[in-house]
Amino acid sequence: MAFRFGTQRSLGLPIGGAVAILKPQDVFATSLYTGNNTGQTINNGLDLAGKGGFVWMKSRGQSYSHQIYSTGRGIGKRLSSDTTAAEATAPGGAGLTSFNANGFTLGSNIAQENDNGATMVAWAGAYAPKFCVEVTWTGDGTSNRQIPHGLGVVPGMVVVFTRNFSGNDRIVYHRSVGATGLLRLNTTASTLINSTMWNNTEPTASVLTIGSLYNDSALTYVAYLFAHDPSADGIVQCGSYVASSNAVINLGWRPQFLLAKTSDVGGPWLLFDSTRGFDSTSYKYLYANQSNAEASFSGDFGGFTATGFIDKGYVGNAGNSVIYLAIRAPY
Repeated sequence: MAFRFGTQRSLGLPIGGAVAILKPQDVFATSLYTGNNTGQTINNGLDLAGKGGFVWMKSRGQSYSHQIYSTGRGIGKRLSSDTTAAEATAPGGAGLTSFNANGFTLGSNIAQENDNGATMVAWAGAYAPKFCVEVTWTGDGTSNRQIPHGLGVVPGMVVVFTRNFSGNDRIVYHRSVGATGLLRLNTTASTLINSTMWNNTEPTASVLTIGSLYNDSALTYVAYLFAHDPSADGIVQCGSYVASSNAVINLGWRPQFLLAKTSDVGGPWLLFDSTRGFDSTSYKYLYANQSNAEASFSGDFGGFTATGFIDKGYVGNAGNSVIYLAIRAPY
């Protein structure tokens, strides 16, 4: 097994007694681009080559599946959030062809990522303690498997993919649901009570516990772990709220990205970001669990604020529990 993040200097860890504060612009970026089917480089300011990281791409105008690449799995290897397909390798010269010191490069001939004339969004994250890390492992058939992760804090949300087998859901741990339940990123289903997945054990600041459910012998897995850091310098929070006609969520900072879903009843995984538009004039969203093209809410959702976000009853009906992952805006 392995976990992925970069050097001490690149991650804001102590060097010579000083501690550099990790900022959102160091580790997360949303890029909009138009496909050309011939190859292009997307410069987003992130050192994905040095720190490692992920790139999650989606066509905004077409019903193409989401495509997720990451350094821990290797160049050209992609997974989708909206299917249960096994990891696929893009043909030579196609798909994501390199992780760069300032973003990433796309090749040709893959419609989902670089279709000619298609409007696209790419969410990219560079790995860092207190933000996000990637871990990979090969199953051994045991329960109570301890996976070291290096996040440095207790994870707030974890997404697990099976790499070499089709048919397995994309399993989600969220701190607001806990280790006795799970959600599935590829479905609208509500929380499933299942203590086997996490072996009824909450993750710690150093290890993720996996039960026998996603630890089958000879199968390979990858997990993406996001922190929950409510400190003044934190850049990611994973929380929950009760839906209402005016739910005000206070994070202490303005978000740039939000993933939200009802947890007690069925409902889609909704993806919002400030780059595509999530304010008083435009409320654009995509579904993480579906290939649907981008759509917009009519009326006033609420949107991002200087201290968090407002949901005026769009993610869930009044009284529903809503979970979320929010990433801080650059400052």
